[in-house]
Amino acid sequence: MRSKIRLPRGSNSMPGPDFKQALYPEAGLILQVARYVVSRDDPAEADRLIKYSNIRWEEFNRLIFYHELFSYGYAFFRELSEALPKEEAKLLSDKYYECVSYSFCLIEEFKRIAGMCNEQEIMCVPLKGTAFLMDNMYAEKSYLRPMGDIDILVRKADFPLVEAKMESLGYEKDPVGLKEGYWKNKGYHLGFRRQGDDGFSYLVEVHWALDYPRNRSMVSSLWERIHKVNVEGLPVCFLSPEDTLFSLALHQRRFGKMLCLKNSCDVAFLIGKYGSGLDWDYLLQEADAGEMRLTLYCMLMQAKILLDTPIPFFVLKELKVPGYKRWLIKQFILRYAFAYGLGLPGSKINIKSLYLKNHFLIYDTIWEPFIAALNAPKEQFSKFYGLDAYNEKTALLYFLRFFYIPLKSMLVWLR
Repeated sequence: MRSKIRLPRGSNSMPGPDFKQALYPEAGLILQVARYVVSRDDPAEADRLIKYSNIRWEEFNRLIFYHELFSYGYAFFRELSEALPKEEAKLLSDKYYECVSYSFCLIEEFKRIAGMCNEQEIMCVPLKGTAFLMDNMYAEKSYLRPMGDIDILVRKADFPLVEAKMESLGYEKDPVGLKEGYWKNKGYHLGFRRQGDDGFSYLVEVHWALDYPRNRSMVSSLWERIHKVNVEGLPVCFLSPEDTLFSLALHQRRFGKMLCLKNSCDVAFLIGKYGSGLDWDYLLQEADAGEMRLTLYCMLMQAKILLDTPIPFFVLKELKVPGYKRWLIKQFILRYAFAYGLGLPGSKINIKSLYLKNHFLIYDTIWEPFIAALNAPKEQFSKFYGLDAYNEKTALLYFLRFFYIPLKSMLVWLR
């Protein structure tokens, strides 16, 4: 296994600027791309890596795919004097134009849906990439921000009407092999899909909450804090910047891609745009009330460590993360963010194994990850372990989950 970022033994300090020197060349290039996106590094520094290092482009492509930075990579390498191999240049170019054209079509589709909601006096709030592009969060680099689907948030009371209107726009429900009742009763969103005349497939996830139903209040004043902005003549409702951070943190906690640098770039741009006006006291209060302190801490720390995002010291302190967990989170980021084999299905550090390891670092109490896993509906259980949700084998394993989940988790930690 090739080298990983490591803190000096016994050190609890933040890694200094020289930590990049501990990266193998392909990982160093990936970090250069991400830091270029948020304007932290001069892209010309990468010329030396390409010229004097034997870059393995297959490994580079695997990393840039995991971190979802293909479109950024194209813009980055255009500014370098060192020429890329023809195959690599073509791959980056193809991915870039695919990203730009698809994102443009998705944004136009969102405008159509938002216009329909406005006509019905329904608050339609863009989430994740949709929100970042509509809010021009990336400024002159907005066209580089990749999107895979459209995410919107509506009030739960409005969902039946939105459901009918989506179908009137040519969409069909897409429960991805699960029963529709599961999504409506135990979930927080439902997908809708249609095939466009332009050849693109459009997936819209209509959310009525930011996370699965829980027995505690989470961002309880979200709807009161929404603000409306006129975007190219279209009134668009946006989450407050603080609630946008919560939406990003909760999304990463569910899907186990806390290490994805695209997400860290999102955090960096949001704080870059709204940092001076962010209500950190509100963030701390809601993080504590919703037991999201460690989830938020982990997300902020990755942006701080890898992208030098300016996070106020008092915020990290007031999140009240125990010292041993601060150390473990830091080590997790440094050990795995660019680990060789990251994300490969057969690797010891594939996405699911990382999710399980990360799962025990991002909850506020030591028991919550166990409770969350053991109380997960059968559909979530089957999806995570790659099982058919509704056959007898899955039913048996789900019945035995109090033994099955700890056993599988222990095997992951021992690998």
